[in-house]
Amino acid sequence: MDGKKLENEDFLISLCRELAHIGRFTVLREGFVRFENQGFTAFLVLSESHLAIHTWPEHDIAFIDILSSKDISEEEVENMRKHLFENSITVLTLKKSAENIPF
Repeated sequence: MDGKKLENEDFLISLCRELAHIGRFTVLREGFVRFENQGFTAFLVLSESHLAIHTWPEHDIAFIDILSSKDISEEEVENMRKHLFENSITVLTLKKSAENIPF
């Protein structure tokens, strides 16, 4: 991803909103933090939990963190991937198991 985009607050918030739309999440609040040296975090607080983008513009890298109490379909994950990324991407999906999570 272009490092210049990763420094743009409007772009990052818009990206979060688009991911929330694709995942059919309910957005409660949004925010943006600009760090002292470089890097940014854009985030949405969701009724289902949260979605955040953490960036390192100097390395053209962004990490996206989606934590949700609802299942996200493989189709939604693939739509997020196709819509947002032109470069290499790794998706790690963890699903809760009744045996190891007490809720």
